[in-house]
Amino acid sequence: MDYTRQKQPERKSEPVIQHKLQLTDRKELQLFGVKEVIRFDEMSVVLATTGGKLTVRGGGLKMGSLNVGSGELLLSGSIDALSYSAQGEEGKGLKKLFR
Repeated sequence: MDYTRQKQPERKSEPVIQHKLQLTDRKELQLFGVKEVIRFDEMSVVLATTGGKLTVRGGGLKMGSLNVGSGELLLSGSIDALSYSAQGEEGKGLKKLFR
């Protein structure tokens, strides 16, 4: 009997896109490492990024371009706040409300 170990097929891992952002004059936000747009309206944008869940708040927000393959997103409008939330925090407020 031949008990030689068979070579396992190589797994190709997806390249990790570095999360970074560039804000210009609080009017234009260029983001890298965007995995998904969770919610979008003219007052807020919620994104899943390689750096965690990001919420952008402002007024008159518009999505200029989105390239999911490269993880790039361009937002314009009046940008007032950027905030990250920890994994698993989404929906905590609603859970407490409906106990």
